[in-house]
Amino acid sequence: MKHSSLLRAMLAATFALGCLACTQDKNPVTDDADAPDITLGSSIPISGIDTTGAVSFEWSGGTTPEEYRISIDGGSWSQWSSQSDYFGYFDDGEHTFELQSRVIGSSRSAIDSLRFTVKAIKGPALYLYPRICKIESDSIRVTVMIKEMPRLRTMKLVLEGGSLRSVTPKMESATDLVLLNDETTINLGVGPEALPIEADMAVADLTIAVNTDLDTCRIGLTECTLRDTLHSDISTGTVRGAIAVSTETTWGN
Repeated sequence: MKHSSLLRAMLAATFALGCLACTQDKNPVTDDADAPDITLGSSIPISGIDTTGAVSFEWSGGTTPEEYRISIDGGSWSQWSSQSDYFGYFDDGEHTFELQSRVIGSSRSAIDSLRFTVKAIKGPALYLYPRICKIESDSIRVTVMIKEMPRLRTMKLVLEGGSLRSVTPKMESATDLVLLNDETTINLGVGPEALPIEADMAVADLTIAVNTDLDTCRIGLTECTLRDTLHSDISTGTVRGAIAVSTETTWGN
């Protein structure tokens, strides 16, 4: 299945689009007075704060045939397309979704945007960052992150969806890094003393080989065992993997 088809299926199955959400520009930028109208909506609550990290957008224009392109977080614009929806995963933080519409065969255009905040990571948490990774050659690079992890002493992670090529500890106190023969398991000790972690902190950088025959590849965490200095398990609020894609934005396919 193509990546765009997968995203549309997830969109249909997961979200019921609501009304306009978050902070929306009231006066879109236009090239002339006859620029096309844009009606832009999303699955984001009216508060402008999304707690899932999985966001859908839907839009429509006027009666004149129009085409659209999008830009996310100030990135490059996509190709023009008649597509009228988009589904994407977003990391925690502030985001901007921009939509430009133009009348086919003319230079008349308009831009509208939504600004929103994602707060999906609930501590104690361990997750891979970024959530969406572009496949470079035949691998991706992600960082193991932890948040609000009191008294953390050791961790064991088992990955699925790819095989480890390299692991680089990011914490100065990290010790005893061991890669097992199956190339999917990480054992890491964070130091002789328990390490209190309140904010987000990087633990290790990973290079993971993935299947390049697929447009989309999920990197999951089938096991996440975290223990404190008493060797007791630490309960987590969030454990999240990543998604590898062949392109950063699949659009209009």
